[in-house]
Amino acid sequence: MAGKRRGTGKPMQRHAGAARRRERMQADLAGAADVVARLAIAAEYLRGAMRRNPAAVREQAVEGLIQQLVAAGDQLNQGVRK
Repeated sequence: MAGKRRGTGKPMQRHAGAARRRERMQADLAGAADVVARLAIAAEYLRGAMRRNPAAVREQAVEGLIQQLVAAGDQLNQGVRK
């Protein structure tokens, strides 16, 4: 049942699932071979979290992140040598 507690003092199942997803992502990040793999893991974690939220919440949560990604891309592109 949604929201059913597993026992006294334990978190609700939906909160436990979020904690498990975060722990899995952290383990995957720790085992990633390079920065590109780490970025892909973090992006997949975000994509999964976005699926579980309404559009208005998604838009508000990621607008700043989009700007940061573009800025990081601009910074990296400035250092590219031909």
